[in-house]
Amino acid sequence: MRYTAPSKCPGIGLEGLSFLHPRRFGEAIDEIDKAIVRLQKVKDALLRSGENLRLANSKAQDVNIKKLTRGNSTMAAKFAELAEGQTEPDG
Repeated sequence: MRYTAPSKCPGIGLEGLSFLHPRRFGEAIDEIDKAIVRLQKVKDALLRSGENLRLANSKAQDVNIKKLTRGNSTMAAKFAELAEGQTEPDG
């Protein structure tokens, strides 16, 4: 996308930029367009990661000891040991 600068820009305050060479002005517009594309890619990536975090958080809310120990006798024994340790009086 190439933008050609108008010779006069009434009412928008660009008269002071008349010292810019038209080629440089076009290059500046091209760089702005590239920056917009890059920022859009970053925005899209952030939106995707936000959705992934929301899904992960939702799944983490469903985790409990019963689900963690189902079919895993080693983990069930470890949690049982922890529970017994918490009920014993300190002495």
